Amino acid sequence: MAPHSLRPFFYSQLSPATSSERDAPETRNFISQLVNPDWLAKLVRDKGGVSACKVMDQKEVSASDTSDQLNRFMLTNQVIQEEIKPMMTREELEAANLTSNSRICGGEGQSVGRKRGREHHGLEVMIYNRSGLECSLYLTRWDSNESPVLKGSNYKELRRYFAPGDLVEMWAFRDGADKLCFILEKLDLISKLSAPLPLPKQAAVADETKVEDMPEWVAKLALDKGAAFAWKVMEKHIFASDVSDQQNRFLIRKQIAEDRIRPAMTGDEIAAANLMSSDDFTTSKRRRLSGGEGEIGERKEGREHGGLQVMVYNRYGWGCLLYLTRWDASKASVLKGGNYREFHRRSCLAAGDLVEMWALRDGHDKLCFIIGNKIDLQISL
Repeated sequence: MAPHSLRPFFYSQLSPATSSERDAPETRNFISQLVNPDWLAKLVRDKGGVSACKVMDQKEVSASDTSDQLNRFMLTNQVIQEEIKPMMTREELEAANLTSNSRICGGEGQSVGRKRGREHHGLEVMIYNRSGLECSLYLTRWDSNESPVLKGSNYKELRRYFAPGDLVEMWAFRDGADKLCFILEKLDLISKLSAPLPLPKQAAVADETKVEDMPEWVAKLALDKGAAFAWKVMEKHIFASDVSDQQNRFLIRKQIAEDRIRPAMTGDEIAAANLMSSDDFTTSKRRRLSGGEGEIGERKEGREHGGLQVMVYNRYGWGCLLYLTRWDASKASVLKGGNYREFHRRSCLAAGDLVEMWALRDGHDKLCFIIGNKIDLQISL
């Protein structure tokens, strides 16, 4: 988190800022220098804002954050006190039940008592994420335990994007109508998924953590499909079973699926791909994850589990629908489906080939993979 001294002055003052202060040229120039991910900067601009300020580096989603009964997202008092309150007006603080004293001055100077318990609705704010979610929730503080929360009937739309154990980041900004808005998103995948991968033993060099640049053919495909970015999933040598008509699947090691694919998936997608972790279930009863129209059912077993439908492209741009799933016996993940035989033939894959696999989300936010030989066989032939 950036120090307060490096933030726009209206984010670090003890008293809330006025609209004129937020619109001051020196403030707007300073804001323009803040580093926001491209997708976030575009979202803020689309809503008439200038820039967003990160107010929460990361929070681990708890089971209670995805509970149907509680139906709220818990914030910490530190985040509220240090990051959010300084950018709020007095009227907003009162509406959100965040005033320091039990009685504060109201509009015409009269004394107004702080509302208690269920009587207090909260301050209406807008919530967004990079997947296109847009809903209104209420920011408030519960009197019983002084805990700040985001709540409301629309919260079920937000919680479907999270599962217990996910790490989320939070930004705040003012839209074109000067309304307080928040963006909630899983921990930045660019930083999380771009961790160095060890090169295959056959290609080992002195620096075994060297990360190659994105190949031109991957970058072109990602751009063509409307992706904001792509990340490398793995390199592997093709097994005979990967190109067997009987097996008819592409094998992905358990650890690769958990470390390089699962973090990019929503709760719905994780359940559909049978990738729930042991933490997602209790020993006596499988825990139900939030998602879809409300809840995700128990994990399906064996052949009953079809998988998550994904798009898979080869290095020449040909793509087809396959299913990503995990086998219960070996815990290995696979790409499978009726189109796989055609895919590996069009991709010119053969046992022993060294291939690389990349992942992206296309312009429709669909999870996609790119698999191709490191050497362009069409040119080499």
